[in-house]
Amino acid sequence: MSNRQKGVIAALEKLFPFAERRASRSSNVYDFKKALQEIDAINHVAKVWLEGIQPKHWSRFTYDPIIRCDHVTNNKTEAFNSMLGANRARLYLELLEFIRRMVMIKFQERNEEYGVWKSVLPPRVNAKILKHGKKR
Repeated sequence: MSNRQKGVIAALEKLFPFAERRASRSSNVYDFKKALQEIDAINHVAKVWLEGIQPKHWSRFTYDPIIRCDHVTNNKTEAFNSMLGANRARLYLELLEFIRRMVMIKFQERNEEYGVWKSVLPPRVNAKILKHGKKR
């Protein structure tokens, strides 16, 4: 953005002071400096402009190391999007109704699956506990 998202950054800092904001892929200082050198070789003014923005706003190596998910698209997001399929083109209310029905069907399928369990734990977890419990 031409204004470096100054308003967005200020609003996020005010509303969510402890939230992480991610915008770049450089995960270490070396890659970050190397990328800046490549930008400098192409356009020095662009490099100077980027240096005017604190790296914490746009470079991964400055992010909190406690955060473990390095990008937004994870398996749950991908699975949900694939379940929507062509229904994404529906009107909002129709899409919400589709999602509601999809969730109800999924809950019913899982409820039926849970009905055959022999314990309150999922079968795989129960098997692991029984297996490791016998070793002791």
